[in-house]
Order: sequence, then structure tokens, then C-alpha cells
Amino acid sequence: FAQYDNTGRILDFLVKNFDITVQFSFDHLRLKNGRKTNFIKIYENGKLVEEKKLLSLRTPPFLLFSSLPFVAFLMFIQTFFYSHKVTKKYGKFDIFFTVNAFSGCIGLLLKKFLLVKKTVFWVWDYFPLSYPDWRMKLARWVYWQFDKPCMQYSDRIIFTNKKLSTLRKKAGIIKSKSKPTIVPLGTNVQKVIIRERKKIVIGFLGMLKASQGIDALIDNLPHVIKHIPHARFEIIGSGPEEQRLKEKAKKYGKYIIFHGFIENQNKIEKITKNWTIGTALYTPDESNESYWGDPSKIKIYISLGIPVITTNVSHFSDEITKAKAGKVVPHGSPEHFVQAMKHIIRYHTAYQRDALKLAKKYHYEKIYPEIFNV
Repeated sequence: FAQYDNTGRILDFLVKNFDITVQFSFDHLRLKNGRKTNFIKIYENGKLVEEKKLLSLRTPPFLLFSSLPFVAFLMFIQTFFYSHKVTKKYGKFDIFFTVNAFSGCIGLLLKKFLLVKKTVFWVWDYFPLSYPDWRMKLARWVYWQFDKPCMQYSDRIIFTNKKLSTLRKKAGIIKSKSKPTIVPLGTNVQKVIIRERKKIVIGFLGMLKASQGIDALIDNLPHVIKHIPHARFEIIGSGPEEQRLKEKAKKYGKYIIFHGFIENQNKIEKITKNWTIGTALYTPDESNESYWGDPSKIKIYISLGIPVITTNVSHFSDEITKAKAGKVVPHGSPEHFVQAMKHIIRYHTAYQRDALKLAKKYHYEKIYPEIFNV
């Protein structure tokens, strides 16, 4: 999906390590300020050789949920049609790879029709059904109907963390005695000059929705301005609550910049490398999928030597604390947030070094080969 095309530099790894890589990308969320098109791209020996736009279904926001079956059908038809077309040119593909259960089921069908040899499902998410909005609860229930066959029939299943595999075992979807393979999201460690920062820039990267803690970030602004008046905030990303959050932050206009959705990872890194601190203030709600997934935004932060302020929601918060790569704060506590900021700014060079040291442990070129060991 468009929001995750190269998360953890997975696309870079595929293009570098396979002779032929075919990428299908779909903008299923159809965000107002997101990417407007679906596409297929073909890479040969590391170079893009062909690109074609695919059909997309744009709808008004109020039809977002009701149109999902049509979006899914369009995705299925186009993936199947163009997979058949590219196999005529290149022959049967070795691997169909995905991180999503719906597209994983498409892969199982492609295998049945002899278009691919094996399927690999890299499990990123768990979506609790205890969501307050019944439409989202229904969408999540439907998703689980695709997850089960993927768990049963994929040739290789990888999890980004132990929490995800434990949940599937408890649900009886995978064998209780099986030893799951764990491969977390990778980092792309950069050459960073360790130095004190004259400008204090606090950043956020990711989907603009309540569970990601953007409200908490905006609510903290008055306290930050009071204690660190020269601090500035930058937000990269789009999402279903973008307009509401922009309205909420309007009175702090000179302190905060919304960059919008940026697709290119290199452009993202060009902006984020100037940040003093990266934030991931996930909300501690039982319906928040961030409890279970691997925090891609944090992996990007530490790859650039950016210390992190996060809440105790993601499993990765323990690693942040142990590695001294940032601070873990209670959700909804501006005082703790400001204290954490002050401490990181005071010892910034030490936090930078520790963030980079942690990032090197997860460099994508080192850990991703295990995913494709089929």
C-alpha cells in the first residue's frame, strides 16, 4: 500500500537483491493530501525499466468505508491481470511477497494459477476488534478472514516481533509448538555528524490519526513554548484526521509546520536529519494497533541519530530505554514531555550516539535476507 511502499527500506532491498522486481502499489486510504494514483513498476537489475498507472477509485470521505469492497475488487483484478502479463514476459516468479493479509490471499491464488512458485507473508500488524467506530470494527473483522488462510497456506511466515506470533498462537491460527521466525523492520543507518544543534526542532513522521498521538503533541505546545520558546515543530505525513489537526494547531502557526505526505524516503531523510528529537506519542488505547506492530517512525529517527520521545505503548519503548536512545514518557503529561526534552537537549550528543548505535543493530541489509530464505 502507498503509505508503506518502502517502509524499513524493504523495496530497496528487493530491488538490490533480485534480478526482476515487480511492485504493485495501491492507495487504499485515498487521502485528500496523499498520493492520487495506483501503479505497477518493474525493476531489472536494480533499475526501473517500466512504470504504468493503474485504475483507482476516488470517493468523497463519507463513502470511504462503503467503497472498500470495490477498491479491494479493483486491486485484485489488476494484480491478477498484470501478474499474468509480466509472467508471459519474464516467466514464473520465484516469490510473491506481501505484508498484508488481503494481498497475501491474492498471492495464494497466483500460486494456485502457477504464476508464482512460493508466497512469503511478513506479518506487520494486529488489528484489535475493540474499535469504537463500528465501521472500522467491521473492516477489521473482514481483514481477519483473510489473515487465517495466509497463516495456513503461505510458504513462509515472518513476524516483526514476538507479540504478533504469540497472538496468532493464542488464537489457534498457527501451531502452538511452531517456532516463529522474527525479522523486525530494518533501519537505514546514515552517516551523521554528532554535534550540538543550535535550532531545536521536534518532529513527527507518520499517519495523522488520533492513535499516533498528534493531539498530545499539539496539547504539549503551550508548555514547550513556555520553557523552550525557540523550539519549533515539524510534521510529515497525511491521514484521515489531517484537517482537524491542522485546525487545532492553527493558533500555534509560527511554531509548527505540516509538510504533508512525502513519498520519497530520501526527501523524508533530508528534512528529518535536522530534527533534534523525534516523537512517537502513541495513545494507550486497547484498540490501538501500535501496541503490536513494529514502530517504523522510530526506526527512521534512530537511523539518523535522532533521539526519541515515546510512550510505553510499542514493544520497542523498552529498547529505547535500555539503549539510552531517548525517553519514555506517560501519555498526556506535558510536564514529563518538557522534562524529557530538556534532558535530551542537554545531553544531545550522547543521545545521538546511542540512537545510532541502536540503529546499527537493525540495518536492513543485515537482517532482511532471512525473510526470503524459502
